Formats: sequence, structure tokens, C-alpha cells
Amino acid sequence: MKRRIFAVLTVLCFALALAGAQSVSSTPKDAKSMGMGGSFISTSSGFSALYGNPAAFAADKGEFSMLDLSVWTYFKPTSENIQLAGYIADNGFNNSTGKSAISKFVTENGLGGGMSAGLGWVGKGIGLGAYIVGDTVAYGSTVTGATVQAETVMNAVLGLGIPIKLGGIRINVGGDIRPFYKVISAGGWPFSDFLPVIISNGDLGSVLMGEPVYSGFGLSVDLGAQLWLGNDLNFGVAVRDLTPSVSSTQGTVQSVLDQMQSGNFDLSLSGSSSYTPNITAGVSWTATKLTLLTPTVCFEIQDPITVIENGESAWNLIHAGAELKVFKVFAVRAGLNKGWLSAGAGINLVVLEINAAAFTEELGSNPGSQGRSGLALSAAIHL
Repeated sequence: MKRRIFAVLTVLCFALALAGAQSVSSTPKDAKSMGMGGSFISTSSGFSALYGNPAAFAADKGEFSMLDLSVWTYFKPTSENIQLAGYIADNGFNNSTGKSAISKFVTENGLGGGMSAGLGWVGKGIGLGAYIVGDTVAYGSTVTGATVQAETVMNAVLGLGIPIKLGGIRINVGGDIRPFYKVISAGGWPFSDFLPVIISNGDLGSVLMGEPVYSGFGLSVDLGAQLWLGNDLNFGVAVRDLTPSVSSTQGTVQSVLDQMQSGNFDLSLSGSSSYTPNITAGVSWTATKLTLLTPTVCFEIQDPITVIENGESAWNLIHAGAELKVFKVFAVRAGLNKGWLSAGAGINLVVLEINAAAFTEELGSNPGSQGRSGLALSAAIHL
């Protein structure tokens, strides 16, 4: 009975994430960055540079990530919601409380989640790796009128970074080419298609396989620069998704899976998508000379083109965070994500790093208009 609580989360967070899906998030929501308000792109380093700032490829030290895995769920962790989740774990969805809980989760916060997984080398002038990101969520003003939106993107990254040293100033510049294969839902899938099966604990896969999707290949270019003043202060700017329109074909989740299995992709074209470059600029400061307690603070402005075009609040630009490491092993974090607070913690055991975070992100035009909360957990093996 306890596995029933995962009937929605497992399928919507993983099956949809791996099988296909409307644009929700094509950037990994790793727990370290989400705990710090999502402020990581401009001053990113290590594996996160593959989806952050390619200027970090110019780092003097190289790092191989054998595995970098993150999972997240959209769930507001209030005491009431946690009690409801516990009840559903014991009693399932097919009762009045379970049905009310689904309605509450979907309409108040959205229900779903995602995952990312990848591996790669970053440093000594090279960025080389691959990662997959899948994200999906069910949301609506009513549970019967809610829609499921999701996206899956598989990326390969090949990039170069060059360091330029001028006295005590260091400038890293870098860029990459990023071929990708994207699968998105053809419009929002009606949550009502899934609801009866969820309540009855039936086979969600049988419904999922017939849902319509668009799929297609694309090629993107990402550019970045970082200015280091000593080892503590880092200014960064990244321009991602310099991508022409990507043509796609329409099918179903089942047809996409069949194509992946056979390697025989349908290249007939039935639609296209255009992309707006994503610009991010930020600054971070770390007291690198301190060993017992090492603080870091960062501030970042993300995606101003979209904010301006949509007439959104200036708060939607702002991501800020702070981290305090203890003996460079344990870490506690806090952040501000578009006006919403976030928090997290982590442990770094030389080659194994584990992080967790609770976050809220703004989906509306103004802070407080449409917040969506979630939990994230990440684990990585770095050599």
C-alpha cells in the first residue's frame, strides 16, 4: 500500500520525463543551485558548466563526473500536505480523502516533477559530456480541467575554454556546440485522461503511450565569459540557446519510444519551434582562504529578454543565494528565487556529493501570483 503514493510521482516524474513531453524546464534543477535560489548559471563550475557557463571549461583543474543525478518533485511540504501524503501511502487514492488530496495538490501547487542525469569532463580547456533533462507537471484551476505539460531534452556538449591572464585578473572565455533531441507534449495533455487510472491504481502506461507529442533534432550554440579578481570574486555572463528554429514531427509517446529503440527516427516535418537566447549575468564571492567556515554569496540576473517581452516584474530577474561550508565537507544554503525563499544542505565526501533542497519558484508575472514549491535531491560522483 505504501507504494501507492508514488503512483503519480513515479509515472509523472520519470515515465513522462523519459518518454516525452510542453516546455517546463530544460535545465536541471540540481539541489545545490535550487537551495541557493537558482543562482548558478553565470558563475557555474564543474559539471554544471555543461548547462551553465561554458567559460568554466577554461578552469586549470579538470573534473570528470562519472554520474550527476538529480530528481525533483513539485510538492508543497506543509504539515497538512505531508499528513495527506502519509494517509495516501497507507490507504491509496480510491477514497474521498485521496481524491480530495489529488485535487488539492494539482490546483494549489501543481503535481509532478522531473529528473536529470549525465556525465562529462570539464576543465583544462575542454567541456565534453552528455545529459538528459525531463520535467513534467499537472496543473489547473480545477482537477478535471487540469493539463499535464512536460518536456524531455537529450543533450550532447562539445566545448572549448580559453584562459586569459592579465596580472591579478583572469578572464575565462568559452563556448560549445550542443546537438539535442527534444520531445514535447503536443499541447497540454488532459489530466482527466490519467485521473481515473490514478484513482483506481491502474496502468498509467497504457494511457501515456497514446498521448500526442512533437519530437525533433536541433543544434544550439552557448557562449560565456568569467572575470576573476583573485580567487574569491567571479563575475560571469552566459548566453545560451543561440538556436535557429527547430523543425519537428508529430507522433505519440509510443512512436517516439519505438523510434528510440530501433534507431530509425521519423524525419518528416510537421511543425517548428523558435528559441529566444537566454542571457544571464551574475557575481559570486567566496572566502577561499578560510578553511573552518567558508562562506559564499552570489547574485544573478536571469533571462531579461523574456521578462521584458512579457512585461513581468523586475523581481522575476533576480536570483540570489548564500552558502556556508564547514570544513569544506558540510554545507547549509539559503536563497531568493524570484522573490521566494529557498533552503538546502549538502555533504561532500571527496568523490561523492549529496545535496537536498526545498524551493519555490514564480511562474507568474509578479511575485506571489503563482508560486510552485518543490523538493530536490542530487547525488554526484566526481573524480
